[in-house]
Amino acid sequence: MVLIITELVFNAALLIFFGYCFWYIGETTPPPDPGNMGSGLWPQFLLGILIVLIALNIFNSIRKYRKEENKRDFSISFHSLFTNKLVIGSIIIGVYSLILDYFGYLLSTILFIFLYMTLLSEKRLVFKIVTSLVATLVIYIIFARVLQVPLPRGIGILRDFALLLETL
Repeated sequence: MVLIITELVFNAALLIFFGYCFWYIGETTPPPDPGNMGSGLWPQFLLGILIVLIALNIFNSIRKYRKEENKRDFSISFHSLFTNKLVIGSIIIGVYSLILDYFGYLLSTILFIFLYMTLLSEKRLVFKIVTSLVATLVIYIIFARVLQVPLPRGIGILRDFALLLETL
């Protein structure tokens, strides 16, 4: 019961956030030329699909809630909200996106992959460390070297370290 309420709250928050993103992209992107798709079409298309799917998920959760016998326990458990792997994973992704510019791609991605593997119940410490390093290096080579996409370098000593790696 509490999990259904937690799921409803989380889905409602996602619906509001994606609705805001849909509106923001529509307001900030320039209007497309006639016969040409604009730069905001694809993100708005994906956000529209997400909004519809989240609305369907909310509808299904409400139906599931009505089928349950105990309808009087309408409480939100913050403990169950923050022990849900989906919520924790979303928080990890949010923190990753916030620290990416400050810590740089290398350190941020190593920490992100390590924490996400921990969230997915990987127990072997050496495996998590090696996988974090190798995956970060492979992604770095693909984007920075092959595709020549500039990745965030960080600030201070982390920027100097990233510039040193780029000269290799």
